[in-house]
Amino acid sequence: MAARGGGQVGPAKKLKIKPLKLKPKLPANFVETTWAKLQRSIQAVFAEEKVAYSFEELYRAAEDLCLHKKAGFVYQNLVNECEAQVTRVLGKLSQNQGSTFLSELEKEWQTHCNQLLTIRSIFLYLDRTFVLQNAQLKSIFDMGLQLFCQQIEKSPGMERTLSSGLVEM
Repeated sequence: MAARGGGQVGPAKKLKIKPLKLKPKLPANFVETTWAKLQRSIQAVFAEEKVAYSFEELYRAAEDLCLHKKAGFVYQNLVNECEAQVTRVLGKLSQNQGSTFLSELEKEWQTHCNQLLTIRSIFLYLDRTFVLQNAQLKSIFDMGLQLFCQQIEKSPGMERTLSSGLVEM
């Protein structure tokens, strides 16, 4: 019983929540525009530029894509972006020789690890839900590290330069 103005007590009103009559629909280009925003941000992180969006906004964008059953699409595109970045970095590194190569490789490795941490924080929802549920997928951080190592192994010239640099030490 609840008191009403004037001191009278009457029955309490029940709150009734009704379901929506129509299920809300996503905009037609939701996936494309959301991924484009995330992709620009990934590229900004890799280029060591200022990200145009807040990390909260990017996290929510990644989460929204996952909630709308686009996690596989997001993960595969993220792998493609990381692979392209590793190819660019190692292509730039292949011009160095000997101990210069080793010091530059170590610097690029540290930079890559830091960038992966930033990217993982954006895609944390993807990492904690979709990736953990799929045993054959690597976590975002591990996937990025593996791509870096695989690219070095794929390039026989890179492997030789690495070996000769180690011998010179």
